[in-house]
Amino acid sequence: MYDNIKNGEQNIQSLKSTKEYNDLKNILSGSMLWKQGKYNCVMKVGVLNLKKPFIKEFNFELSVLEVKLLQKNIKVCEGILDKHYFSNDEATPVTWNWVNPKLI
Repeated sequence: MYDNIKNGEQNIQSLKSTKEYNDLKNILSGSMLWKQGKYNCVMKVGVLNLKKPFIKEFNFELSVLEVKLLQKNIKVCEGILDKHYFSNDEATPVTWNWVNPKLI
């Protein structure tokens, strides 16, 4: 698909209707892992010249509204995909949706 776009061998609409393109969009849509509920997180960070990594464990909770906001990032990813493959415009800044979940 990418080679066809760059070589101008297919028009954009015909490429957007291909199975390959739609499979990629379905992967993006199905990649939302966050669900409402409680999470346990263990962060392990290695620091140069230290033998032991820094380890921090914490718990947090995501609400329905926070999950809905994070799901909007799927559309952001689709926009990045379309701009990368189908636009000659200069790269524009991307605005991601972030949440600050409640620590428990």
